[in-house]
Amino acid sequence: MIRKTREEDLDAVMKIVQDAQTFLHAHDVPQWINGYPSRDDFHHDMERGSSFVLEENGSVLGVACISMDHEDTYDVINGAWLDDDPYVVIHRIAIARECKGKHLAHQFVAYAEHLGRSSIRIDTHEKNTSMRAFLEKEGFTYCGIIHLHDGAPRYAYEKQIRK
Repeated sequence: MIRKTREEDLDAVMKIVQDAQTFLHAHDVPQWINGYPSRDDFHHDMERGSSFVLEENGSVLGVACISMDHEDTYDVINGAWLDDDPYVVIHRIAIARECKGKHLAHQFVAYAEHLGRSSIRIDTHEKNTSMRAFLEKEGFTYCGIIHLHDGAPRYAYEKQIRK
């Protein structure tokens, strides 16, 4: 079940994030470093109503920010988005280490597909090959490179949703 993140979920969320950071570091992916994402980032997502967890039998198995807000870092792309229609954005997606390989991240994409927008956009680090493979398996198309507010490049993907 996907539901909005609650305050009491944050310890489990941060454990999932710490495990993801360890995984990324072990695979030489310089993403999610220097304290990002922090508990404050998830608090901010919660305040905006965009933080969601995947829960099963009372356990938090995954987390994602799913937002219909405009993403200003997507305004300029070295490449081209598939369309210019309103989109859903997924950020900060992570699955519990013990659940890796069970295709649970798909549930966040499926949830986003039903929010009434024409597409989903997401970005990731060039070296995050596991996320890039997941996105391609989920039907996302590589669209080009965007830059975060700090100037860091990210591979940008979009998935058009059939209605």
